[in-house]
Amino acid sequence: KNAGSNAKSNQSASGLVVQEEGKFYYRHPDHIKEMGREVRINDTEQELTQKMTDGNSEVNPKPIAERFGRKTVAGIDVVTTKTGAKDFVTVAASFPIGNYFNAKGNEAIPSLTTALLSKGTTKKDKFQFSKELEKLGVSISVGAGAHKVDIGFKCLKKDLATVVDLLAEELRYPLFDTKEFDILKQQNIGNMQQGLSNPGTRGRIALSQILYPEGHPNYTKEIEQQLEDVKNATLEDIKRFHKEYFGPAGMHLVAVGDVDADVLYKALKKSFAGWKGGITNRVGFDQPQKVAGETKMVFIPEKPSAELFIGQYTGLTRTNPDYIPFFIGNYALGGGFSGRLMRTVRDEEGLTYNIRSQHTGHDFGVGGHWLINASFNPELFQKGLDATRAQLKKWWENGITEKELQDKKSNLTGSFKVGLSSTSGLANTLLTFLERGLEPSYVDEYSKKIEAVSLEQVNRAIKKYIDLDKLIIVKSGSLSKAESGKTE
Repeated sequence: KNAGSNAKSNQSASGLVVQEEGKFYYRHPDHIKEMGREVRINDTEQELTQKMTDGNSEVNPKPIAERFGRKTVAGIDVVTTKTGAKDFVTVAASFPIGNYFNAKGNEAIPSLTTALLSKGTTKKDKFQFSKELEKLGVSISVGAGAHKVDIGFKCLKKDLATVVDLLAEELRYPLFDTKEFDILKQQNIGNMQQGLSNPGTRGRIALSQILYPEGHPNYTKEIEQQLEDVKNATLEDIKRFHKEYFGPAGMHLVAVGDVDADVLYKALKKSFAGWKGGITNRVGFDQPQKVAGETKMVFIPEKPSAELFIGQYTGLTRTNPDYIPFFIGNYALGGGFSGRLMRTVRDEEGLTYNIRSQHTGHDFGVGGHWLINASFNPELFQKGLDATRAQLKKWWENGITEKELQDKKSNLTGSFKVGLSSTSGLANTLLTFLERGLEPSYVDEYSKKIEAVSLEQVNRAIKKYIDLDKLIIVKSGSLSKAESGKTE
């Protein structure tokens, strides 16, 4: 969805549906392939940089604050920064749709809407539109999540105006063909049904339903309910959503590389002239409380491995001053191969191939939750759970060490800077900061904030936000009663 590797994101065979936190969102088939990374609402900076490092180009080492331009063009907040990349430009953009969930509408509509954008416009059918992009060697990606619509493309400098015009055509004048809509629904249904037998998907859904009330943006419906949303979606729903939520209001666009700002501004003014609409209100919800400890079993027959989730609501938002200290502490516990959980439960005890911890669901003003996720052979499940809890108890009681703190600071600041060395990495990082209401210059401040964190702040945050007596444990897979323990 590292310091916590974010929520698992599994792209289906067709490339149409991406699973995040148990929910299914549409992503353009070429999105990951073309852009090389996917920015999601729950990504930490460290995760972002790992995804974005693609070696596309070396950026100018001069501080961002001294070399970016910012201007409102056709109602769009546009940020540009010229780097050492030669002859190509990377663009990342987004606009908010979180208010849609205040209306309690069909949750499948945003993803289905963005999926249909590539199926033709009122000016060109899908084959003609695709041919135009192919001639330029470009793929435009548009995908919807719970809070926003993400947009991205990479093109040659000389083709920027042409690609901007095609993007505007796709966003403003979609065809919304009935036949394509019916095909898309069937494809989504087929892909989503696979989640019914996926222990990871089912486990995450169960965890979200314990931690959050129904209607909260981090609450995930059962897959059967998500399937009903797709089946019940109509083309009129799609058209109504597009009319209300697509527009320049709240939209940010970042262009990085060999970009000529004047050329970009002119192209945007021409192609998006007269474009109105969009809604900037954020999703409304009731703040959940830390619930009592609970253990839940999700039985799925004939599975060779079982998934463990240990989680807890923290209420931490990305802008909370405690977020970075907690983030560092959690990174020491379950961040990548150097985290305690991997070094002990995996390497020393040989109980699992993968075990990580993360904090997720914390952006756009929403308080998130912390969790550990691991896969075990069903026969080793209880042993794996015990080993995990032992490390968790040690982490909570003793905190992390000064050496761990310095190692994690070095790793986080280093990977962040490496991520900014690619045009895609820089563009998506800038976009993420803009979405949080920060200035582009925050790119130069982030590492300083990491370095300023003290050991006392980290260990205090661990105890403040984790309560070992109120852990939520979810066991998902082919487990017997003896292996699973308490069931509910």
